[in-house]
Amino acid sequence: MKLIWNMAKMIKSTVRTIFHQIGRVPPISTFSRRWQGSAAILGYHRVIPDQDYSLLNGPYKDLSCCISTFENQLKFLRANYCLVSMNQLFEHIRQKHPGFVVALTMDDGYRDNYLYALPVLQRLDIPVTIY
Repeated sequence: MKLIWNMAKMIKSTVRTIFHQIGRVPPISTFSRRWQGSAAILGYHRVIPDQDYSLLNGPYKDLSCCISTFENQLKFLRANYCLVSMNQLFEHIRQKHPGFVVALTMDDGYRDNYLYALPVLQRLDIPVTIY
């Protein structure tokens, strides 16, 4: 079962890489820009301590990330995108503002959202909606 799980993850990663590379080819990237929206919502589920992440197994591991990875992703997003609250994202779309914005959500309201994710988000001053 573990072999099948690892193969599925490898295939998923390979397909993602191929599509990412194809999207950079000029004729395709020009065409795909027409399909890009003005906003994105990124949903996270669980953020757990780095030492605990290595102990996770099974299908739910892909719904989790360790604190260091989460923080690195947030720093990247902050440096490259305009991060807004869900209300601001709604207004951005409703009023057809130019530019691209990103809102973050923490889905399922796990306790670790409060214990581990929220302190990082607050330190980096990034708005989030926790469901």
